[in-house]
Amino acid sequence: MPGRRALVSILNFENTSFVKLNQSQKKSEVKVVTLTDNTGKVTGIRVNRGDQTVDYHRMNRNAAEIFNHKIGDLHDFFSSVDAFALVMKNKRILDVGCGGGACVKDLAELDLNVRGLDLHLTADMKKKSHYIEGDAFHLPFRKGSFDTLLSVWSVFKYEPLAAIPQLLAESMRVLAPKGTLLISPIFDLEKTQVIRRWCEQNQAHLFQAMPSKALQIIKR
Repeated sequence: MPGRRALVSILNFENTSFVKLNQSQKKSEVKVVTLTDNTGKVTGIRVNRGDQTVDYHRMNRNAAEIFNHKIGDLHDFFSSVDAFALVMKNKRILDVGCGGGACVKDLAELDLNVRGLDLHLTADMKKKSHYIEGDAFHLPFRKGSFDTLLSVWSVFKYEPLAAIPQLLAESMRVLAPKGTLLISPIFDLEKTQVIRRWCEQNQAHLFQAMPSKALQIIKR
């Protein structure tokens, strides 16, 4: 990608407020197991919440391929990566379910103010301030901490239908007024209908409601 730079010191999050998780939100209530292939390489994570198990599979691609693939899945709203970077300039961005962090890394190299959150961080990711280990159901941030949330091939795709309203409510909580939640195509008609109904009943505006299209939800 032309014009890329290494991670720079402009990454600052003084306007992003953290909160301590209360007893009901502690990560200890969620069991996370890494999934590996026969060589020992991590291919995803298995998340257990009580009697519910969800597998998240990670893309077997390099950083640039993952970044272009993920942003490409939002092509309904952005004509190119450069267009995405222009719109997101000076926005506080959170990639929810960031996986191995490749997308966050590349967004940071575009000088965007981005953080990544995932239930499982590698040892290297834990050393970097722009990653935080946490749960999308209980985001460890104060109300209105972000201008944009990304969910690209992540929680809205993998979590079950019944979980969608809670994920939406928590996403809206940490978004600032007129903030945006961007969801890549989930290819699930029922989930898309649940999202549409939730937005109609709450202070959110949904642009298009097609399972094969990216979804953009604006907090009113």
